[in-house]
Amino acid sequence: MAIFDEGVYSISEASEHTNISVRTMQRLCKTYNLEKQDGGYLITGLQLKVWMQERAKPAPNDTTRHDTAIVGAQDEEEVYTEDFTPEQYNKLQEVIEQYPIKEYEIKNLLERLQDYKNEITYLKKHSDKILEMHQRLIDNIDKLTTNSIQRNTIEAKEKDVINPDTWKPNK
Repeated sequence: MAIFDEGVYSISEASEHTNISVRTMQRLCKTYNLEKQDGGYLITGLQLKVWMQERAKPAPNDTTRHDTAIVGAQDEEEVYTEDFTPEQYNKLQEVIEQYPIKEYEIKNLLERLQDYKNEITYLKKHSDKILEMHQRLIDNIDKLTTNSIQRNTIEAKEKDVINPDTWKPNK
């Protein structure tokens, strides 16, 4: 039968789906501190899948090498041990060996990121200066155009080309 991650199963339903005995299910629920609801445990499908995967792992024997890693050993209370299969141990070794390389790559990427930020800041300031220069050019052109119109109007009045009262050309 299919087990759905979002599904919720009683112990007897879970036992039927997983072929794990009812008593073992009860022990697992107690071990994983699942809450009892209405006098019984309710187990999610996701939890069932995790338990099935754990039970499917091969039992260690004399030919299987299990290595132990100690993590965070500052105080005796903070020591954690973990068993690894040879495949997992090899993968962990690979990750540990790659760590300095990855750390160096991250450092370089962070430096490049800072360089890009500095370049963006520079380009913003540069574009602001260019916009300011363009605005001054536009203002100067506007003044020159106004002055030119005024000069042309004064010349037209002096030469009697336009009528000063109506501002229309003389015929």
